[in-house]
Amino acid sequence: STLGKKYSEMQDDLSIINSAIPNDPNIPLLFGQIQSIASQHTIKIDTLQNFQVELVKEKSDQDYHSYSFSISGVGAFDDIADFISSLTHMERITNLEVVSLSKTTNNASRVTLQGVAYYKP
Repeated sequence: STLGKKYSEMQDDLSIINSAIPNDPNIPLLFGQIQSIASQHTIKIDTLQNFQVELVKEKSDQDYHSYSFSISGVGAFDDIADFISSLTHMERITNLEVVSLSKTTNNASRVTLQGVAYYKP
């Protein structure tokens, strides 16, 4: 049938959309992705935490929900820049709202990020 064929053609697109805005907060998956990206860029994560997740009411006028998270880590300045760039290109839609950089000893830098992740129940 034509409808079945169209649905089959859209399967790949639906997978991408569900990765970008999942149906639930899926905090462990997001944090695993962040830790993997940090490891790729030799960033040592000190703190990775989420803040309160919005409770979903059965009837809601809002199309999506969100929760905040923060990341703190240490690495070389160029590695931190690459880490931040990779975070902004993740499949999962996030918004980095605050980025703070400071010098530490031994030519390293500390990065602290505050962001928001979205989901659509």
